[in-house]
Amino acid sequence: MTDQQKFQKQIKGTPCDVALHGAYADWLDEHDQPEEAAAQRLAMAAADWLVQFAGRQNITVDAMLERAHQLWMADDLELPWPNANLFWGCWEQATGRSRPEPADDSDEYRCAC
Repeated sequence: MTDQQKFQKQIKGTPCDVALHGAYADWLDEHDQPEEAAAQRLAMAAADWLVQFAGRQNITVDAMLERAHQLWMADDLELPWPNANLFWGCWEQATGRSRPEPADDSDEYRCAC
């Protein structure tokens, strides 16, 4: 397993580890991958926001991410916390998973397939 694969595996396992995102960003810079390093720094800022946000909601970040994952799997955007749009944006940056799209109930006709 390459160093890059090791970083990616660790980040997948602990997406809100701010120091890990920073270390990976530095490693990417050292290996001439500045665009990916910049993306990791964005993920680092998002992870930091999630950690701070979880603390303000009196929940652990791991419990918050697990609840969000359950909602994501159910294609549900209804969070039990405020700032849902900001939360999903940071969650997407930190975890690398796409946020669930809001249901579009504006169309009268839908395909049932």
